[in-house]
Amino acid sequence: MMQYMVHGPCGEHNYKSPCITALLLIAGRTAHSRFAIPLNLNDSTRCRIDHGSDLAQLIRETSRIIWDEAPMVHRHAFEAADRALRDIMHCDDPTAMNKIWPHYKVLKLIRNMRLMHGKDEQENIDIKEFSKWVLDIGDGKIQATAKTGEHGKIWISIPDDKLIENTGDTVASIVEEVYPNLLENYTDTTLIPGQQIVFKSVDRICQMTRNATYIENIYPTEFLNSLKFQGLPNHEMILKVGCPVIMLTNINQAVGLCNGTKTKVLTGGNTGTIISIPRIEMTPTDTTWPFTIKRRQFPIKVCFAMTINKSQGQTFEKVEIYLPKPVFSHGQLYVTVSRVISCQGLKISLPPTNDTEDPCKRKTKNIVYKEIYTDL
Repeated sequence: MMQYMVHGPCGEHNYKSPCITALLLIAGRTAHSRFAIPLNLNDSTRCRIDHGSDLAQLIRETSRIIWDEAPMVHRHAFEAADRALRDIMHCDDPTAMNKIWPHYKVLKLIRNMRLMHGKDEQENIDIKEFSKWVLDIGDGKIQATAKTGEHGKIWISIPDDKLIENTGDTVASIVEEVYPNLLENYTDTTLIPGQQIVFKSVDRICQMTRNATYIENIYPTEFLNSLKFQGLPNHEMILKVGCPVIMLTNINQAVGLCNGTKTKVLTGGNTGTIISIPRIEMTPTDTTWPFTIKRRQFPIKVCFAMTINKSQGQTFEKVEIYLPKPVFSHGQLYVTVSRVISCQGLKISLPPTNDTEDPCKRKTKNIVYKEIYTDL
């Protein structure tokens, strides 16, 4: 029996599945990749699958589709995939709502495999309590309250030992927690030794843009170089050997080089397999400018911080969470608090408030749709 696995996003609202999560499933691919779902979605989006293509034939021969984190995908992506399946299968109801759960045995992980073992009995007790706290956040079982005027109880307390004390400058407080003694150590060349190398992009206005020649005269190359876009590398990139970077697009998913992969810049033939990451031409999916820019640059960014969605599937020794605004989607808080390998490695920064009467002070939102877990 052929089984096909698709991994969708967790709380992703820009419609792009974080490809790092697809690596968590054997032979997994993202929904956008396998169903050829465009990145820019609307209520009439259609998947780019030809009837005579190998992809169309693969879909016809597939007996089962496993779409992980499916409720987190935007409905326009679902509708596009549904239209594609109806068209390829020549069927009004290609899924037929088959009930497959009676044929499966549900296995539940009862121990957090990411957390390390303690050195003594007390540390093991602390780890056990922290593991339960994380699991209760994911299951929506942790005690929650409602804000005045709100109906749902979604505000949970953050333990004092997990909070970053805000001294007025939130970013400075986080930096001090993550990188203690930074002012004393930032000139220490042994932290990231070696010569820095500057890589600059080639930026141009897409010729498909209306009145492209006229716009090129208004917006010179220097101005295009100064623009920064979400999901695109900057015009100027400064790297050193050992500098942490993150992939911004898929290069080779088979070897783990895909959107969301966090790695380090290494050199030399003795460090393992050498993989070439070329400069590629990229275009922003969303822009307010009256033109479309094409930027040719290495598809990476320096990564001393990342979004919650990008962190999914990854493991870190220390995690400092910056929440100037609460999470807004199912499972987001669980994703971020469960990335760490020790209970001491997690810290959370909440926005400061002067309202001592605020019942939700030192609290943040935990959004969990419990109905998803019904009958599992």
